Amino acid sequence: MQRLSSTAYRKLLKLRLYSIAPGNDFLDVLATALLQGFPLATDEPQPPLSAWTILVPTRRSARTLEKRLFEIAGQPALVMPRIKPIGDIDEDLIDDSLPEDGVPNAISKAGQLHLLLAAVKAWAGANPQYGLSQDILASPVQCFNLTLSLQELLTQTETEETGFDKLQTVYELDLAGHRTAILSLLGVISTVLPARLHEAGLMGPAARRNRMIRLEATRIAGGLHRGPIVAAGSTGTNPATRDLLKAIASHPQGAVILPGLDTHLDAAAWQAVTPEHPQYAMALMLQQWGVDRQHVEPLGQKADARQWLLSAALRPSAVADTWRNVIAEKPVPVADMLQNLSLIEAHDRQEEAKVIALRLRHHAVAGTGPAAVITPDRALGQRIKAELAQWNMIIDDSSGEALSHVGAGALLVLLVRALAENFTSTTLIALLHHPLCTMGYERETFLGLARHLEMACFRGKPASKGIAGLAGKVVAAQHEVIGNSHAHPLLKKLTPEEWQELQAFAAQLAVLFADHDSDTAQPLEYHIAHLDMALQGLAPDWFLADEANLRLQELLEGLKAASPWAPPLNFDEAAPLLLHHLQQETLRPPQNPETQFMLYGLLEARLMPAGLVILAGLNEGSWPAIAQSGPWLNRPMRQSFGLQQPEREIGLTAHDFVQALGHREVVVTWSKRAAGQPLLVSRWILRLRAVLDVLGHPKENHLHTDYLEIASKLDQPGSFKPHARPEARPPVAARPRRFSVSDVENLIRDSYHIHAHKILVLYPVDPPDEDIDAGLRGDLIHQALHAWALENFSCDEADLQRLLAHGKTVFQPYMDMAEVRFFWWPRFVRMATTLIPIEEKFRADARHVWAEVKARHRFMVAGVEHLLTARADRIDQQGDESFRLLDYKSGAIPSAKTVASGFAPQLPLEAALLGRGAFEGVEPGEVTEAFYVEVSGGAKPAHLVTPNKNQTMGELGEKHFESLQNLLATYLSRETAYIPRHHLMLKDAPARFDHLSRRLEWELAGEKP
Repeated sequence: MQRLSSTAYRKLLKLRLYSIAPGNDFLDVLATALLQGFPLATDEPQPPLSAWTILVPTRRSARTLEKRLFEIAGQPALVMPRIKPIGDIDEDLIDDSLPEDGVPNAISKAGQLHLLLAAVKAWAGANPQYGLSQDILASPVQCFNLTLSLQELLTQTETEETGFDKLQTVYELDLAGHRTAILSLLGVISTVLPARLHEAGLMGPAARRNRMIRLEATRIAGGLHRGPIVAAGSTGTNPATRDLLKAIASHPQGAVILPGLDTHLDAAAWQAVTPEHPQYAMALMLQQWGVDRQHVEPLGQKADARQWLLSAALRPSAVADTWRNVIAEKPVPVADMLQNLSLIEAHDRQEEAKVIALRLRHHAVAGTGPAAVITPDRALGQRIKAELAQWNMIIDDSSGEALSHVGAGALLVLLVRALAENFTSTTLIALLHHPLCTMGYERETFLGLARHLEMACFRGKPASKGIAGLAGKVVAAQHEVIGNSHAHPLLKKLTPEEWQELQAFAAQLAVLFADHDSDTAQPLEYHIAHLDMALQGLAPDWFLADEANLRLQELLEGLKAASPWAPPLNFDEAAPLLLHHLQQETLRPPQNPETQFMLYGLLEARLMPAGLVILAGLNEGSWPAIAQSGPWLNRPMRQSFGLQQPEREIGLTAHDFVQALGHREVVVTWSKRAAGQPLLVSRWILRLRAVLDVLGHPKENHLHTDYLEIASKLDQPGSFKPHARPEARPPVAARPRRFSVSDVENLIRDSYHIHAHKILVLYPVDPPDEDIDAGLRGDLIHQALHAWALENFSCDEADLQRLLAHGKTVFQPYMDMAEVRFFWWPRFVRMATTLIPIEEKFRADARHVWAEVKARHRFMVAGVEHLLTARADRIDQQGDESFRLLDYKSGAIPSAKTVASGFAPQLPLEAALLGRGAFEGVEPGEVTEAFYVEVSGGAKPAHLVTPNKNQTMGELGEKHFESLQNLLATYLSRETAYIPRHHLMLKDAPARFDHLSRRLEWELAGEKP
């Protein structure tokens, strides 16, 4: 049989198909062809450019094509053709010029999500027998996430025009119980949604898009379109798109230009193409049209050596047995295949970003035109932007910024989270520190009030919720500061007027949310209206700020319009829905005409030109993403429904990969690790390197290391000197002269603490939502014992109840914490019960008892006066006029050896002060007994420990007092330094000023305390 020529074949099939190989600048070739007179099927004169209609995949590619037409034409003015975005990506951007006869309007995506949420909640309530229903009803977040995935499934079924008509067939499969629940839910969705939409005169967004595309295809096929029409860059992924492309290719003045049709694959490999192959979408389309690949004519230059390499590397696995034969027949040298192609393997994502920034900087210095970074990894993209920023280089991010990260959108996210978590300390602090938050005050005044509120009510306080009682917390904090010598100086300095203003501020803040009902199911519009009111109360001028805030207004209005489709929701149920809408809305600022660098996602990069292209993040799970069938349909069910398997997305991504590698100069990067976890290199890179290895290009020569070496040197100083442990030597006149007995232990063990606290006068701020740690628990126990010890009692059951009552008073603010209620408080009760018999023995011979009594003693050291202070937990005067010292310990008790050596000097120094008459209201006298009273409530709930063995506490006290004088004398010399962590009890124990001494810097460098 005589073979038809390409022209005769096209006339017979009435299809005009072309392809532009990846090695070409797609839009440049297209623009040149249009200006030079694209070959038409008719013999009519070439129509003017303004008569043409050009369809390209994206708005960005449409704008770039206009620019290239103008540049290539070289004319001062040019009447442009109609260039519209349509195809695999932005089919939802079809303009109003497409036919809409009889086509209902589409429900908004937000409205569709709300309608699905209502259906899911109704189904779960009506079918409680299913475990899936119980999960949906129990967890608002899980309910929303399942609804969101259901919307994705619905969009796919509408796009692929499969619907749920085959539910009965799926029911006949042998399915697990949870699959039966899923099919029951899908059955409801397949009936309720269409009925609701039909009743409202609407249809799904994807279904309407397909209807309009098919109407356009019918119009073109019916000869109603006048003038040339070209569809360029689409792979015909969806059925409606394929019909439109076929109509255009059949038009007498129409043509379809495919992106990168592979002409290197042999016939057997072409027949074996599967969904994960880059050519699958086009192969399926040509097969359905009955068109042989050889009758697709090329435009521009033919595929180059690099494209042959990629074609061989990505051959279908079904023909793997012929792989080596194909490689053996290579048409060109390996050097030609690898020309201007660099492969870089970074250690981690940070190094990868640094290398990419360096390569872009080199490109900018060379002045060789625009460059683009293509990556699906948004986190890597942000790292690249940050690395470039250090050189004042700007890269235009085509993905824009989520509205939830910008301006009032970010404030609204913080507000939603604060309401959803009932105003925990951390969420309220974050809300008040947003830059737009002023509540009508001057910004500096507001910040001062917010910081004071944070210090008074949240810092160093246990976790709390709710905002209604915030003003009461301010009052309680004011009273606490008055009687607390350890309160932060910032709070101690507040005047009564400032406390009053702070109380009014807290009350004003509570009023903003007083009317919001978070617990009752309400219409979504109710929650949106209250959020809007609260947002105006927090930031009265937020809507005047910038474009991002104007977009937020539009979003809120759109959500109000779509709220009737949503079911009644309490705020816990509404919160994930609202956060999703905020995170999905993207703000894309105008492209900066000055920048030569672009950061693209995979979709945005299609057809876009660049002199240098960097493909970044080539790791499995990112490029390509993991193929997931979703929670609703497994693979057999998807097949029964007629849906494409998830590998189709891998095929589309593979096509993007091949197209991007066709640019003139390409750098491909990936990382071995991310966040400390190992990463797998992309399967396409593995295949590529395997082919190169077989071609005789050994693996050790595949990777380029030049920029890696430069990157490693960027952070290396010319000379390296480890950061030494600090040795503070302030002037002698600035050194402290007043010490408490606890300060003395710090001076002995960690003198840097004395330097920071007493010389630099620094007060570390406690974290919010503080757990009841050992220090706080000890303070509470001491407060209870102090109040109890001051009473006159006889150590009977009534005294135990009084001690428990004091304990309840001090523990009450923390009883909401499970750790306190179920662990620390029961231990306190055990301790109190055990302590009563011990106290009975002490009280039997005690003439007088002092609790929490203060001491002050002035003494000279090398001619300089010093002051030593103390606060004794308990002093008992015995019948023989001697004294007994008691020190309550809820934690670890120093050993007798530690006490004798001077590393735990508190109790001995108290004995020395008592002998000198330093305690208020206590006559000087000899200390004959001293005990640590362990009050942990543990295995031994309360018991005595004797700290001295071979000498009396009075004798030990005199020895330690003399040692203290000698120690203080050394610090009167400028040569004596304050050093951190020099005698800590435990090597790895944290110290309060570790952050100031930059402990890790000198410890990791080898300096040891």
